[in-house]
Amino acid sequence: MNYLKFTIALILTLTIFSCTNNEIVENEESTHIYKSEKVNFTQIINNRMGNKSKSTKDSDDYIHSEFETTMNIPENLSDNELDDFIMENQNSIDGTLRYLINDNDYITIEIVNGIQSSAKTNKNNFLRQDYPCTYDGIQDCVQHAVYEEWSTYTALKCAFTGGTACIIDEAISCAEENCL
Repeated sequence: MNYLKFTIALILTLTIFSCTNNEIVENEESTHIYKSEKVNFTQIINNRMGNKSKSTKDSDDYIHSEFETTMNIPENLSDNELDDFIMENQNSIDGTLRYLINDNDYITIEIVNGIQSSAKTNKNNFLRQDYPCTYDGIQDCVQHAVYEEWSTYTALKCAFTGGTACIIDEAISCAEENCL
């Protein structure tokens, strides 16, 4: 009889523990990391600045973005659908948008409850508004634009669309402002 009571108690305990464990797993939020492809940042900037210098592939910088979030981002949204999705869900979006050059941090944007809580670059000291028409000058200008001018909405839209196109657009603007 004791053996039967022990077996029933063991089965009940395992059943309760199993149900409790499943509830915990269902409530955990999974993290998604959305990565863009790496693009040749050096080549894009040099082409925009009109530099025809031949660089070796070893000296070129490659940029990509990573957005880490618990939000599941629907795929293949049109521009209008993406705008609606961001507007409807902005308050519940948390995540970290990182731009990396050669796998090193270039720009990091933290978003909490749909609000940009911080932006960090590898150079947070922007004392001037004009930059030299050099590759490094354009990189500094891009960081300044993201750090000083991007809204949370811009950061979210860039995060949801793969990110590098936004940085390329900033690089083109910086080249036009400082090189033309």
